[in-house]
Amino acid sequence: MFARLGDILFRKNKKNRARLATLCLILSIPFAIILLLSLQPISRGELNIAYPATIPTDQLWTYIFRTIGAIFVAYPTYIIFFIFALMASMLGAGPVANRNAVMIDVNMPEHKGTSASFYKLSEQMSKGITLLLSYTLISILGSVFNMLFVTVFFWLPAAVLWFLASKNVEKDMTYKSRILSERKQVSLIDYIFELEIQMDRAIQKVQDSRYYIHTNQAKFKELLEDALKIFKFCEHEGESRSITNIEKKAHIMYLRVLLLKHETDNIFKKLNQPNLTVDEINLLKRELSKKSIRISEWEKSTFGEIQTYYEDASLKIIEARLNRKKHLIKVLGKISEAIQIYERIKYLLNERLEIVEENQELSEDETIIRDKEQELYDKCIKSLNATIKLKEEIEYALNQLKEKGIQQEDLRKISDLTQEYDVDLYDVIVDTFKQDHQTKKALIDTLEKIDDIFNQYDNWKEVDLTVF
Repeated sequence: MFARLGDILFRKNKKNRARLATLCLILSIPFAIILLLSLQPISRGELNIAYPATIPTDQLWTYIFRTIGAIFVAYPTYIIFFIFALMASMLGAGPVANRNAVMIDVNMPEHKGTSASFYKLSEQMSKGITLLLSYTLISILGSVFNMLFVTVFFWLPAAVLWFLASKNVEKDMTYKSRILSERKQVSLIDYIFELEIQMDRAIQKVQDSRYYIHTNQAKFKELLEDALKIFKFCEHEGESRSITNIEKKAHIMYLRVLLLKHETDNIFKKLNQPNLTVDEINLLKRELSKKSIRISEWEKSTFGEIQTYYEDASLKIIEARLNRKKHLIKVLGKISEAIQIYERIKYLLNERLEIVEENQELSEDETIIRDKEQELYDKCIKSLNATIKLKEEIEYALNQLKEKGIQQEDLRKISDLTQEYDVDLYDVIVDTFKQDHQTKKALIDTLEKIDDIFNQYDNWKEVDLTVF
């Protein structure tokens, strides 16, 4: 019954199974107390039943039912005991009925066996602990009744734990759903893209550290520490999501950087010692130069990859422009994705340019690379600001529709239809709102306004826009 009730309540709110278990435990405590208080000793003489020395087998159930009936007649409080015992046992079954469902809801597929085994282990251990605790309480309290009365209150901590579980169960289920979604092909590709960006950041930090190997030991160590943290994070994420190539690459880079840090720390330690001769100092500096050369031979954060990210963001805008006649709501989603990519590019380029600015003496090749990075950075800033303005203008146009009584949910339904049947949004509006001229005019005006906004977008990219 409580399992079925838990399923019904779960459809309304994901927390309700845990809440039901909490409520059942709390309510079972007063019922258990009342049933214990209603107990009293039974005297055989009060039952007025003559029992033979040996009860025949065929009359066993007859004597059982006669005895139960006689107890209820002679001791009416046992009616209360029976009712409250039934209610307490039913309520006590609430957490048990919903426990497995909650465990399935929050645990990842690969962890279900572990969690079930751990539960069985803890259950068996708790049975032994319960016997030991019962014997101890009986010895201290002097009777089984007192022991039972005290142990009823042990349900309170269990109720508190279920209450705490109800606070986190929805978040855990959301996290599980997100992880499972990331494992789908499209989401997994997006997540790999994110991890590759993080790897790119770490690789660039390692490459940039060589600029400080002779001049700023603290900055050199800081960059390597940052890189190690990122590689460790990427390795962990790759392992947990079975992205083998990311895991292996991050692990190899982590070990390389860790070894480099250990070797340079030893050199810095010797270099910082007093009373070194000039020859010893020069020898240690040559060792540092070798480390710098070794870093330069490692994998580099390629500028071409960042350019690819920039082109990917541009494609998102093109896709939004092409789909504006099909699905207005999804257009905003594509624009938001483009903004996120532009912000990533801005961060990556800004970090590279800051490092280069601190190094005043650049070679000819480094100067050329710096100029290209600066050019792409400027283009990225203009594109980012223009895309933010594009999103704001479209949202403003849609909000004006809301003021005229056209809700975004209605617009979403219309857009879903246009996309499903591959028809023009303008034609759907004309056919749907033939009689409602006011709504039709508002929608068509908004479509035309969005067309104008997209037409102005290219011009916005050519000017400097300040976004506050």
